[in-house]
Amino acid sequence: MLGSPLLHLFSKEYGPFDRLLEIGVFLLILYEVVSSIRLRRSDQSRRTLLGQRAMEISRLTTKGLRLKAEVPDPAQHQQDYRPVLAWEDAVRSWAQETNSFLARHSASASAIFLTIMDSASVESAITYSGVPFRLTSDLREIYQRLVVQLSNLAQIARTPEAYF
Repeated sequence: MLGSPLLHLFSKEYGPFDRLLEIGVFLLILYEVVSSIRLRRSDQSRRTLLGQRAMEISRLTTKGLRLKAEVPDPAQHQQDYRPVLAWEDAVRSWAQETNSFLARHSASASAIFLTIMDSASVESAITYSGVPFRLTSDLREIYQRLVVQLSNLAQIARTPEAYF
């Protein structure tokens, strides 16, 4: 396909201006083809990267939702408070792990995740396994922070291209 224009380019049919014009058109077409290939590869690698980040955010969200569902009833653990402390440590560890991942890849995603706004609107009355109970003091604050951070993480997951 390129052979025919090249043969005509070096034949006696063309003048110098025609040759320059032909070379210019050829270089322009070549530039468009190469840039299109580069753009397609760049888009594909970006989609792959966003997919990997979305999978990690999904894993972290699942872990956070599991922690939210497993909040212990402090009234059942008055004698042995270790399960409550273990849950609090697990929530702190999850928040640290999640923020570490986000901060490593996007400062703005990390900032959104750490923003705690309107945590007081999170209900402190919980129903777990059909038994209602109320969270108080530190446990309530940790639970409210967890719920708000899960909401922030869901916001990040909805629009990963804005953060990564």
